[in-house]
Amino acid sequence: MSNFGKVRWAAFQPLIGGCDIGAEKSFGCKPTCVIDYDGVANSDLYLNYMANVKKTPLKHFVIDGGAYSLAKELKKDEEGNPIYSWSDPELQNLDVVVGVPICAGLSSANTQNSSTSKMGRGSDAMQNNNMLGMLDITLNTIKPKVYIFENAYKLATPLGAGIKEKLVKLANEAGYATNIVKVNTINHGLPQNRTRTFFVAYRGDVAPLMTYEPTPCPTIMDVLEGLPPQQSAFQERSSDDGWIQYLKDKWGPNYREEWAKHASAADFVADECGDMEMAKKYFDEKGKKIIDYCISKKAQGKGWMSGAPLYYGPSKLPSLYGRSMGRCWHPTEERGFSLRECMRLMAMPDDFECPPKGKAGMIGQNVPVCTAAYYTNQVLKYLDGELKMSEQKNVEQDFCSTGAIRKEAKLKPLPKTGFAAIMKN
Repeated sequence: MSNFGKVRWAAFQPLIGGCDIGAEKSFGCKPTCVIDYDGVANSDLYLNYMANVKKTPLKHFVIDGGAYSLAKELKKDEEGNPIYSWSDPELQNLDVVVGVPICAGLSSANTQNSSTSKMGRGSDAMQNNNMLGMLDITLNTIKPKVYIFENAYKLATPLGAGIKEKLVKLANEAGYATNIVKVNTINHGLPQNRTRTFFVAYRGDVAPLMTYEPTPCPTIMDVLEGLPPQQSAFQERSSDDGWIQYLKDKWGPNYREEWAKHASAADFVADECGDMEMAKKYFDEKGKKIIDYCISKKAQGKGWMSGAPLYYGPSKLPSLYGRSMGRCWHPTEERGFSLRECMRLMAMPDDFECPPKGKAGMIGQNVPVCTAAYYTNQVLKYLDGELKMSEQKNVEQDFCSTGAIRKEAKLKPLPKTGFAAIMKN
């Protein structure tokens, strides 16, 4: 008998909320509560959505410490009296906790030097305390049957080996088996090349094996179907951009077709074609200095980040996050993407409020709803006894290589029911 509609689960640090909206699709019911560290304000958007749109206000447990603090005590009121307790009914007898730890310690978007900053990259980065603290509280205080969280792809690579070892050790000592799964959103219903990792802890001594079945991948315009005309593009990227003018003059009105063959940023196209110096004529003095910077970095044998627009064709986007969203070029219109379009490209509901433009990066600090729904549905299958057990305590699976990123020519066609129907199911 299925547990659909009967799962007791809590949302731990939902950030903007895509992971938990996906979990609700899988479990068929809403979370009992939301848990956050003090100061993690991104969750306000999810809490407001649940209260004002879904008409389900959620109790909000707040831990008395910042996201990297490893704090365990809940906040008290101004008089020092407990507001909530870990023994409150919303946290008892939970089947699942769904978490979204901060990934900056392992994120490719983090360019800080680990040798000079505690906020650098790698297993020893301070930001990874968030993963450890959430795991500790969930497994040793809340003690659900399953804890699933999403994090950077590098958690499952050598860069993340140190923190992965700590996580697995902590889970095993708490009486949990683990499964670490590498995934890509382009294999689960969105044209976004977003490689990530799910870490799942199961109470017991043996981990199950998740099953893999790719979802048909729609085009970008399939995903955006039905949205009203957009009046302003994210970060105001427009056809006046010097790089866009360069590409149009180089290839004419069908410049996108040629650009997609390079599958790269516009500045990489200019570099590959030996046009970097020539491209300066499309820019003001500030733009010319940026190009000189790129040329200088190449001479040193290094890469660069110029902020040039990105285009990978009508059926593929890079991972959407703060820096990339404003660089992506629309497949049919002479502009970038609007905030609402970026929300749709994360499969967020259309009735979910967009973050203010100054905090648009929150959209990318998120888990695409369809990706979250696929892997929380695997958790539901585990609860229903439908997953094969591995006979091992700690296992790893790679659904990026098993479901290799689809190339343009091999994309499966979207069923006639369309993207909206896929997301509804």
